[in-house]
Amino acid sequence: MKLSFLSLVPFIAFIIGKAMGGSFKKMIDEMYKLDKVGFGFVGMIILDLTKDNPEMIPYAWIAGHLFAFIFFWANRRNVPLLIVGVGMFLNFFVVTANGFAMPVEEAHVTRDPELMNLYLKKGLDPLHAFATNETRFYFLSDVVYLPRLLWFHPSVVSPGDLVKAVGALFLIPTLMLRKKE
Repeated sequence: MKLSFLSLVPFIAFIIGKAMGGSFKKMIDEMYKLDKVGFGFVGMIILDLTKDNPEMIPYAWIAGHLFAFIFFWANRRNVPLLIVGVGMFLNFFVVTANGFAMPVEEAHVTRDPELMNLYLKKGLDPLHAFATNETRFYFLSDVVYLPRLLWFHPSVVSPGDLVKAVGALFLIPTLMLRKKE
């Protein structure tokens, strides 16, 4: 399984948290303290379980994100988590506006043989489609090209993905740090 460069974000965030004196145990403890944490997990599980059933995608997309948004709203005072939620909302918005498929910039995919091979091998899944002139909110779709870096494959991501990555970069160290008592 090849990873995108964005896959590094949790590891970098963990290293930052560790360097600041945080611990993995503290992060787990803090996660359990988040309000309605189960809603976030249920939302993601719904999306994951139905992604291969095209007829269910619109319903699962809305239901899954509804659970996740309840989780983000319940924890809105946690700024890094709220940033992750904003990134997720940006993706939800563009996907919903485009018939429940994330538009992908075809020029980025076709210019890189490795990336094209990934798309040809697995095909554009039901959650993705090439952007066209009719694409709504094009600027929020998968338009940011991340080239091959070290052992990470190239990828095309959305601004929402980048916002989620920034939120995670701050969220993980925040959860890892021990509160002053």
